[in-house]
Amino acid sequence: MSVREVLFFSMGAKSKPKLTVHVIAHAHLDPVWMWRKPAGVDEALATCRAARDRLLEYPETTYVQGEAWIYEQIERLDPELFKSIGELVEEGRWEIVGGWYLQPDCNFPTIESFRRQTETGLAYFKSRFGRVPRVGFNPDSFGHAASLPDLLSEYGYKYYVHMRPDGSAMPLESPIYRWRGVGGNELITNRIVFSYNVPAPDWIDTQIDAIRTSTPKGIGHGLGLLGCGDHGGGATADLIESVLSKRNAWEDTEVVFSTVEKFFQAVEPRRDALPVKEGELHYFAIGCYSVNREIKTCMRAAEHALIRSRSALEHFGALLPNEETKSAYTHFEALWKRVLFNQFHDILPGSLIGSAKADAVRDLNGVLAYCEDFTTLVTRRVGLAQPPHEEQRLFVANLSDTPFEGIVEHEPWVNYEGFREFELFDEAGNLVPYQRTDPEPLITAWYFRMLIPLRCEAGKLRSFVLRPTKRLPPKEAKSEDITVSPLSMETNFWKVDVQGTGVTQISRKRPDGSLKPMLGGSGCVVEIAADDRDTWGMMGPGHFMDEPLGVFNGDALWTIEERGPFRATLCQTSRVSDSTLVWRVRLYSNTPRIEFDLKLHCREKQKRFTLRLPLRDKVVRHTDGIPGAKLERAPSVLEFPFQDWTLVETGDPESGVSVMSPDTFSFSVREDNMHFTLLRAKPYAWVGTGSDRDSRLGDADFTDQGEFRYHFVLMPRTPTDDLVREARVLQQPPVAWDLTKGMKRHTKYLLRTPEDGEAFD
Repeated sequence: MSVREVLFFSMGAKSKPKLTVHVIAHAHLDPVWMWRKPAGVDEALATCRAARDRLLEYPETTYVQGEAWIYEQIERLDPELFKSIGELVEEGRWEIVGGWYLQPDCNFPTIESFRRQTETGLAYFKSRFGRVPRVGFNPDSFGHAASLPDLLSEYGYKYYVHMRPDGSAMPLESPIYRWRGVGGNELITNRIVFSYNVPAPDWIDTQIDAIRTSTPKGIGHGLGLLGCGDHGGGATADLIESVLSKRNAWEDTEVVFSTVEKFFQAVEPRRDALPVKEGELHYFAIGCYSVNREIKTCMRAAEHALIRSRSALEHFGALLPNEETKSAYTHFEALWKRVLFNQFHDILPGSLIGSAKADAVRDLNGVLAYCEDFTTLVTRRVGLAQPPHEEQRLFVANLSDTPFEGIVEHEPWVNYEGFREFELFDEAGNLVPYQRTDPEPLITAWYFRMLIPLRCEAGKLRSFVLRPTKRLPPKEAKSEDITVSPLSMETNFWKVDVQGTGVTQISRKRPDGSLKPMLGGSGCVVEIAADDRDTWGMMGPGHFMDEPLGVFNGDALWTIEERGPFRATLCQTSRVSDSTLVWRVRLYSNTPRIEFDLKLHCREKQKRFTLRLPLRDKVVRHTDGIPGAKLERAPSVLEFPFQDWTLVETGDPESGVSVMSPDTFSFSVREDNMHFTLLRAKPYAWVGTGSDRDSRLGDADFTDQGEFRYHFVLMPRTPTDDLVREARVLQQPPVAWDLTKGMKRHTKYLLRTPEDGEAFD
């Protein structure tokens, strides 16, 4: 029996059950899209003023608006309008929904950002209007993460409204359903039928007919929004009058002005009969997760910089004066609002004009600049609070909430007036081995970088001493730890073979020393392919199956860039078309991880770059990081967003692989291939729909031109909780710095290493 039949019979056999269509005036407001933020402020003021005027003109009507940012602009710039809106809220005719700061992209942000969206918005509405919404409201967001029902339920939400993806992309038995998250919590959810924009009277009949057709018998209620959106406008007088004239135009349907919450309350008694949709809501505009990459990398960095700065304040804030602590908290609140604003669903996905993209990057870089200064302030206060010491010290602070174990990289300043060698000792006086490698300024022979393996608990400080010595640190690894040649590297965990096109094979080393190959086909390569989809990736299939135009190719012999006791690195520069790729592959002697560092310089248009990782064994499932949770997915050619990591499982337990990528955001895991989309070089905000799409491009500005960097970590099959911790460490590594407080800084000490038996005074 279908859901329609169940609902029909559950209500009793009536000849013609009545359908009530709840109509609410609305204006979807994009503060940034084909325009910049100042124009978004104008549209918010104009639209809400018009909405207020229509409510006063037509007492029967109601209006719905979410997004705390919109109300903030009105409160600051038009207090009279803000006061009258408050009065209409009290009357129940102006409904506040959503409760978030803005309608963000609902896949990309971290769970901390979603909490901030919720807490910032709810606190604002509570303080200004004395109420908090119970309806989540994201009509235009391009997809919705499977963890959102659990998050919203935690904050008291009961209902949710969305429009995307539509029925062609995600078929549903009913537009009114129960959305169940990965944690088991449910929201009664309504997918908007037809459109959130109904800007003309002749659209009204189309929308109501669509609601009548799609609403199962027995539910008895449907939801329709009315008005001009995107750049605002709301419901005009002729739209309102058209609805009023058609309230009883259908024999079995009543059209009433209502509110979203009244609609859900009317549906609530039918909850148990509603169908259930589990997991994520996809599939729409997947190309957004790999276009306009600079916004995304700045956003991820800004999120984690704020998270880590707050953690640093909590761990070490006692060293700051009260006024500095208060100032920091105030700044964090303001900076979080900048982050939340730029998570808007036409900014973060990259579907905006170029000038607005520059605004977003500037905002996010400002967040990063403040957090960098704050981190410097806190760490140096921590260092200066330590007692003086006659030798130079190195401090390492783990400001994160996650324990660290791995390699810390640091470039100490030991030159002063001459070069000398030194050894490293920890707090207990134990000799700490390290590996010397190239610094960032390669042309400086007397400057170098240290690779130091260490542990540091969350919120803790480590202290080391740099002591002059005649003994040089070892520069060559023992053969049983890491062996490296221009064609391969090998440790006790892996053997990696390389050629001109990339990594030809990765083999897992078994306990008996035999090798288990992991890669299939021609190996791991970076491909270029034509991409004539629009900027969103809306038009065309929901996958990237185009035949590649070529792969990056370079010299068959790679350069040995590092070879030490802890890490070895092979490096190659390769080319395809007009673009270049610097590819570094790293192995570690003490941990089973392989790292790919890619530096891609894109000079292409209407192209897409992909890292392809073919697997020898068939994939049976993959479990992916999503905001605050994990989600199991089946192999598919479809492109999906993911957050930080994936665990890919095959039928052979030895062949499973975990991949972390903190700065890649969408991929497909097929039966025998992993495809990580690196970038899409597209015109800004390009929605070509006609036959002359290409000819109209002309000299349009394109996204993703220039240099971009990517970091991948491959490990054997790893528990997902460990992957979450490892990914956090990648995003929030420890901070290292030098301290010379109390050091004996005179020429005898600085210019040379001690002679045998000599001690410095």
